[in-house]
Amino acid sequence: MSTPNRPAAGRSSRRRILLGLLVVVTSATLSFGGFSLYSLFEDRARLRADLEFARREARAVFQARLERERELVRQLKALQAERDRGAARIRRAEQEKRRLADRLALTEARVAALDAELASIRDAAASLEAGSQQRQLSLERLAREKARLASELVALRDRLSEALAERDMARRVEKGLRWRIDMLQARVAEIENSRSSAMIWIREWIGGQLAAIEQLLAQAGVDPRRLLQRAGDDLPAGIGGPLELPEDEPVPLAAPEGTDLDRTLVRLQAAQRLIAALPLSSPLDSYRITSPFGTRKDPMTGRRAVHRGVDMAAPWNARALAPAPGRVIRAGRHPAYGLMVEVDHGMGIVTRYAHLKKLLVKKGDKVDFRQPVGVVGNTGRSTGPHLHYEIRIDGEPLDPAGFIAAGRNLTLVFKG
Repeated sequence: MSTPNRPAAGRSSRRRILLGLLVVVTSATLSFGGFSLYSLFEDRARLRADLEFARREARAVFQARLERERELVRQLKALQAERDRGAARIRRAEQEKRRLADRLALTEARVAALDAELASIRDAAASLEAGSQQRQLSLERLAREKARLASELVALRDRLSEALAERDMARRVEKGLRWRIDMLQARVAEIENSRSSAMIWIREWIGGQLAAIEQLLAQAGVDPRRLLQRAGDDLPAGIGGPLELPEDEPVPLAAPEGTDLDRTLVRLQAAQRLIAALPLSSPLDSYRITSPFGTRKDPMTGRRAVHRGVDMAAPWNARALAPAPGRVIRAGRHPAYGLMVEVDHGMGIVTRYAHLKKLLVKKGDKVDFRQPVGVVGNTGRSTGPHLHYEIRIDGEPLDPAGFIAAGRNLTLVFKG
């Protein structure tokens, strides 16, 4: 009679062994998920710090170089103005020289004429035995005129010497100014080359990071260019500054508005804003996926049906966490989803948490990254405790598993 009971005892033993293996595998899976999530949090924090540091460094380098270039422009313009003033003084000295030379020639001609006239008068007076009073007055007048003209001639010669000395000094000053201008222009060209090299390096580094981010987002099923453009359109923009009237042909050293580097930095800011808004982390600390995204066998009817999210089994009383900052746009009961929360993260990105046992937020609340929004439960159309998690962009459902995988791989972009 004991022989028929042996197969039943063997089957019972095998069931106990399989059940024990299942418990071990499940515990290992939950532990691994928690560890990966903790590592993701640390990497994400380091990532944000590295991005902010790189942005501040790039801006500081660019601003310092721009200030040095502006100072050189001011010095160059001052030297050019001094050179122009020296050239004007030279021109005035040349004009004064020509005017004095003309007056000197005219005076010398008048002196020669007076000498000739005086000689003629003296000859006439010598030939006459007696001169009249009128002739004597003429001689005295001519003598006074000659003395005045001689004094004026000496003054003109002194002024001409001073003008020549001033011209020579102006020429030496102009030569020195030209040398300094040449040195400053060479320095400006050197700074321009250095700045161009730095801008090329910054642009290439940021471009590489953006390309890697776009590739990861594309693997998650997101159109990165559309969302990056949307994130860039929401960035604050402004323009202003003091009123300074333009001078004659200023030297254009500063980069014009809207350069490639400016556009690249705007794209980096848009990528940072997009990454902050995307739900790249898991809504649970520990979980396992019991039903993936896409077509599946309906747990109620047994027929094939479309599943718009993922079902995630979690420990008892586990809390559903917001994977990115946002605002609650719905919190209440739904016929199929039971107690449900929807969070709007901006740029058309919405996450949904369904079958909750308890709501921890209300409509209109602002939630932070990893803030609890509800407790995992079994409300609505559900066969057991789990979290139904959805991600929608512009109303289109996307596979949350791709976003979670992209979040795990995001740190590899910057470590590389």
